[in-house]
Amino acid sequence: MQVALSRAVLGSALGWDACAAVAVEDAGFAAKLAELVAQAQPEYAALAEAAAARQEKLLRRKKEKPRKK
Repeated sequence: MQVALSRAVLGSALGWDACAAVAVEDAGFAAKLAELVAQAQPEYAALAEAAAARQEKLLRRKKEKPRKK
């Protein structure tokens, strides 16, 4: 998901001076982050829905096929 924010705004949101990019690998965290962005900027609602769908799919797959120990 790409969000049009300045380096200062993104960095401030993360507690840093400036930040140009952020990568989120955890699907649950990414879905929640996308949801929060969509609440602030409704034009990202479709991306938030897509992230939530990916998270649901991963949870469903994990439930169907548990990891072997």
